[in-house]
Amino acid sequence: GVDPAMLRVVLSTAAFSGGQELFDRLLDELKKAQDRRARSAIIAALGSFRDPKIVQQAPGLLLDPQFDVREMAGLIFSGLGDPQTQSLPFEFLKAHYDEVLKRVPREGDFDAAASLPFVGSPFCDEPSRRAFVEFFQDRVGNFLGGPRNYAQVLEGIRLCEAQRAAQSEDVAQFFERQP
Repeated sequence: GVDPAMLRVVLSTAAFSGGQELFDRLLDELKKAQDRRARSAIIAALGSFRDPKIVQQAPGLLLDPQFDVREMAGLIFSGLGDPQTQSLPFEFLKAHYDEVLKRVPREGDFDAAASLPFVGSPFCDEPSRRAFVEFFQDRVGNFLGGPRNYAQVLEGIRLCEAQRAAQSEDVAQFFERQP
């Protein structure tokens, strides 16, 4: 009953505040869906949940051999947009790095592993930056385009840290003046 052009938006919106039951239902529907557009909308919704327990389940789907990894690869970034879950993709990748590398396409002039450093893009503090560097620094050289993406994410983290440091005193003063 949903216009196909709106399916992605409707499902992702429902997932945003949905629970485990909805996640399981979407996963069941994905297993049956044949239409590429419907599958894409369902996969997008699977990556749109906010509950940390559910967010942790989405990246694992790209390791599931019953699914085409090319469809599921974006799920590695599930949770990046929410401060409560933004570190989960990095933690998942650290725990399943070798498995992920075995599954993602790395042939020809496209190396999906080069995009893996983007799991660190929301980081904005020294401990996170150090963990990011420690994990990726010696790994990205093997990815076509990996060093550039790594450098780009690292620069973003450093800029965020600098901005936070430059503005923290002003922000603190603002809140001190609030009733």
